[in-house]
Amino acid sequence: MAIVERLKLYRLEVPLAMPYKLAFGPVTRFDTIVVEAQDGEGRVGLGEATLLTGYTDATVSGTWDLLRRLAADVPGKSPERCAASAAF
Repeated sequence: MAIVERLKLYRLEVPLAMPYKLAFGPVTRFDTIVVEAQDGEGRVGLGEATLLTGYTDATVSGTWDLLRRLAADVPGKSPERCAASAAF
């Protein structure tokens, strides 16, 4: 069974070449969080979440804070155990 040895979080602001308008306002950039996980054999997995504040109640800063807290408990666990710990 794979064990997560390392987890890195990246918070990106990706500007759009052509902004567009939604009902809740203009979108000029994507606020994206990228997660990089590596196991003991060097295998790497990536995941991302792009949040549109206003589209849902989730905010970029709130999601970033939550992921940082969850990520602190990940190294040394299997992916299945991490998923079970994060379920809410």
